[in-house]
Amino acid sequence: MNYYKRALELKEETIANRRYLHEHAETGLHLENTVEFVMKRLTEYGLNPERCGEGVTALIGQGEPVLLLRADMDALPLTEESGESFSCKTGKMHACGHDFHAAMLLSAAKMLKENESHLCGRVKFMFQPAETGFYYLYDGNNYHRMYIKAGDEIQLQRIDGVWKQIGCVGEENRLLAHWTEMERPLKTRSKAEAYGAYFPRFDSVRQEVDRWLEKIIVRDSLFRKQLKETVEFDLLYDFVSYIAKNQQFYESEERQSAYYRQIIGHFPLEDERILQQPYGIQLLRKYFAYKRSFVVRQGEYSLDEWLAEIGSPVLKAEFVLAEIDTASFERFCDYEKKYFSLMQNEEQRLRLCQYKGRPHSILQKGERASNFIFPDTTGQYRSMADFRGKYKFIDLWATWCAPCKAEIPYLQELEVEFQGEEIEFVSISIDENRKKWKEYVREHQLGGVQLWAGDWSRLPEELHVGSIPRFILIDKEGNWVDTEALRPSNPALKKLLKNLLKK
Repeated sequence: MNYYKRALELKEETIANRRYLHEHAETGLHLENTVEFVMKRLTEYGLNPERCGEGVTALIGQGEPVLLLRADMDALPLTEESGESFSCKTGKMHACGHDFHAAMLLSAAKMLKENESHLCGRVKFMFQPAETGFYYLYDGNNYHRMYIKAGDEIQLQRIDGVWKQIGCVGEENRLLAHWTEMERPLKTRSKAEAYGAYFPRFDSVRQEVDRWLEKIIVRDSLFRKQLKETVEFDLLYDFVSYIAKNQQFYESEERQSAYYRQIIGHFPLEDERILQQPYGIQLLRKYFAYKRSFVVRQGEYSLDEWLAEIGSPVLKAEFVLAEIDTASFERFCDYEKKYFSLMQNEEQRLRLCQYKGRPHSILQKGERASNFIFPDTTGQYRSMADFRGKYKFIDLWATWCAPCKAEIPYLQELEVEFQGEEIEFVSISIDENRKKWKEYVREHQLGGVQLWAGDWSRLPEELHVGSIPRFILIDKEGNWVDTEALRPSNPALKKLLKNLLKK
């Protein structure tokens, strides 16, 4: 194909596309009409466009390499005075050429699609909204949130272990800093706290925040909208984090917060904006941890049941990808086969396939297990090597974890039934308070081998422990059997252990 000649043939069509985009200019990140127009044109040209956040992508060709062609689509909040018949009449204006960029990329997509069979590799087209918006800096523990506009130069400095903006702060970032201070009393504390203390404080802060948001006057309407959305998701995350962590302090419905009753039955399981928050998937996981404890109580709450509740196909796919990230090799194979069809776009499908190349994070049956070494109630250090020649059934738990404690009676039954067999039942606590853990072990006369890890960070990294209870099975030679074993309350576990011990 002579691309220059073909481009000339498409001249009038390119101009028409540009003039439409110019006349219907939109600003910011939410360009609904523009996105609809771009997707319609790409479809007419034979491509399969997909929404990507607030933008549009499309892919043609096969194999490698992959070439990305990108264009902006957003306009500026300026009033056009050109007098042209196709000028924008809504106080917005394509004054920096993004209407040209998007129109030219549409024509490029059409020409390359017409010549797709001759491409050596793939071409990806990206139509992008404004870069203005929230950005996050993650230091391994906390997120520093910033609002950046085109042209901003942000200067950051780490002070007392916390990132601080020292340059180009602006009104928007001062408001974000104020919100951080308002939110601080709602952060889950390491010390457990009863609902009766937390809920009134939450409701009080919530009322204060509502009054504050109503009084805010800021010229950037996009920021104001995004700030309100961010605050709502932050409040939701703080609240769900609390109820998921402090489940032992569950109280009657009469003592619950009004906010609790508002959100627990109307959790936004269809709202893809969750993914715009750095803790998006974590929020979903904490919500389901709560449901598993209070709604299901005992027994398993399967991934299929979780996915059935999630209303958004994109959220379903992202949740599956997050679960696969911590899966054992056997479970990964099951997930890949079962859930590949849930992936909504090429990017998600590629991420799923990439896990095959991560042998250190996807633990396979038969691989050498980590040699856990932790102190017992007497202070003596014990390791998994001490139990060589026996199966090791390991329980990761904490005294503050209600579903963990619900499994203890079933675990004790197994300890009695398999007494004298070639299996050791090892419980490893991640309680931060060692004294509290020892007292709980003594008061409840817990059997088996009781060890104390102290916190999450001391657990083997390759296990990717994101929630408890978690059960692990190691064979006599010290190899993984299952890094996500069945719970003691599941009758199938007893049958499995009996079969293993017969071998």
